[in-house]
Amino acid sequence: MMKAFNIKILVIAFLGLLLLIASCSILEINYNGFYKVKQSVTGEVSVINETGIFMQLGGNIHEYTNTSTIEYEVKGIRFNDGSVAEKITGSVQIQMPTNPENQLKLHKAYRGFDNVMEKLVEKLIFSSMKESATLMKAEQFYSSRREEFRSLTENQARQGIYEKIIEGNSDSNKDEVKVKVKYDKDGRPVISSPSLIKEYGIEINQLLIDNVIFDAVTEELIAKRKEAEKAKQERLTEEEKGKAKVAKAEAEKLVEKIQATTDAQKEFEVAQFNRQKEEENAKALLATGKAQAEADRLKVQAGLSPKEKAEIEAKARVQIAEHMSKFKMPEVIVVGGQQGGRTVDPFDAMGLHSLKKLINNE
Repeated sequence: MMKAFNIKILVIAFLGLLLLIASCSILEINYNGFYKVKQSVTGEVSVINETGIFMQLGGNIHEYTNTSTIEYEVKGIRFNDGSVAEKITGSVQIQMPTNPENQLKLHKAYRGFDNVMEKLVEKLIFSSMKESATLMKAEQFYSSRREEFRSLTENQARQGIYEKIIEGNSDSNKDEVKVKVKYDKDGRPVISSPSLIKEYGIEINQLLIDNVIFDAVTEELIAKRKEAEKAKQERLTEEEKGKAKVAKAEAEKLVEKIQATTDAQKEFEVAQFNRQKEEENAKALLATGKAQAEADRLKVQAGLSPKEKAEIEAKARVQIAEHMSKFKMPEVIVVGGQQGGRTVDPFDAMGLHSLKKLINNE
């Protein structure tokens, strides 16, 4: 009975001890992704970067997130044409310092994570946006330079505010005023005011712009510009359609022209080939004729062979005989008067004696 009573007392005492520890803030835990700054009851300030349990001993603890993405809201950014962005919202990723010396320095200056975000980071974003806005008009920001504005803001928040130079006469014509970043001989922006986050080892990994609300006048101008841009785009679209139709028609005509040219070329080539062929044939025939004539001439000069002569004479007799058979010749012709006349051969009388001899092969 006494033993059970003693165990019960020990349990109660242990629980009471735990309550005492909790109430006196003796122990604390640091989780992964965080670091803590402890200010002890004696006023000493230290940093706990290691994860796990550590002795709080009644000290005051401030927790910092190593890397975090926060949302910001900046108001009253004036562009160089006088237009005002009443509110710009977005997000920025912040990486806190990892060096204990910088961590302590940052804590002593701002006394907590929320204060760092509000009084350092957001103010830095505001000043960077304010300086970036001097480099362009609101219309330029809206139409084509929004990313440039974002990049300028991010870089100036990291590095510091850039020194600017003004070109043009601001008194005569505001439209002629151009504000530009000043660069050194190595092509790097000249820093007029270094960024505070560099002093504390804070890094900005990424700055994004989600929404921009301009003043009523600028919003109206933007709306009109949107309408103008839409009308322009529609006009360009119609122009492109028209150009496409013209290009198509021209392409079709070009194809027809190419086809007609190709056909004509083919016809010309065929005609040319035929002409060349005929010329070659004529040349061949002429060459053959000349060769035959030359051969005949040479034969005549050399004299015909008995056989060739006989063949020619035989053909001649046959042809003459064929013709003479069709010609009626009197058998006898009387030359002189009736009393003293004499008969002669018709061939002799007509001077055809040689023809008769040729026929009779004499």
